[in-house]
Amino acid sequence: MEKHQAVTSGIKHWGLGGYASVLPRIRFVVTRQESSPQSPTFHTANRWHTLEETDLDMRRLTLLTLTILISACQADLKVKESEKAYKKGIETLETLSEDGDPDYRKAQKHFARATHLNPENITAQYWKADAELKLGKFAESLETSLTALDKVEFEHPLRPHFLVIAGISTKKMGQIPVEYFNKAISIYETRIEDDINNIDAIMNKAIVLCYMDKKESAIAFLNTLSLNEESQAILDQMKVDIKTFDADKALNQLQIEK
Repeated sequence: MEKHQAVTSGIKHWGLGGYASVLPRIRFVVTRQESSPQSPTFHTANRWHTLEETDLDMRRLTLLTLTILISACQADLKVKESEKAYKKGIETLETLSEDGDPDYRKAQKHFARATHLNPENITAQYWKADAELKLGKFAESLETSLTALDKVEFEHPLRPHFLVIAGISTKKMGQIPVEYFNKAISIYETRIEDDINNIDAIMNKAIVLCYMDKKESAIAFLNTLSLNEESQAILDQMKVDIKTFDADKALNQLQIEK
């Protein structure tokens, strides 16, 4: 995404043979037919015509190369400006307002600018969707998530998180979010299979099950796990917390602006 390479083509200069400044009018016979006398400037005129064509081709190539270079520079500048806007958004989230919450509206504007400048800035897309969710802009949050999902592969770290945001946005709009939640759970399960101590994937799967009104399934899932000493301590606390987890209350608390 941020890789731009100027494209240039090789220029091959064709050699031009020498010529006499004054050519005599000559006659030569080919199968008994006389040739027409040639102009003493014939070769000279052809030579200059060839030079003019070569010069025109070189100018066209130079213009094309400059156009490509300018486009590459502009694209690179947009990528850098996108990253600046993204960082401003993160800084805004890290600064609490008087009511104790970040200014999500201001942060969303920074993330929106970042994604406008560089649509491939997936991290900015995620935080934009998250801010829109917090602001109660569920349709926009869903659209941002779906746009990002079209660009990220199954293995992308943020893919299941986009699916969860899409599911929550759909649920908040009174629609059925099962498809998005199931796809997110599938990815979390794959990551748990790859690393049984992946606490983030374990926690997220359990919470999504709760969002689907499947708390008992979440508890049963957690009880099947046996992790290393460090992760087991976190898992044991998770089991306690999940029993009192109120999905509806948690979803309502996600929305800062009603």
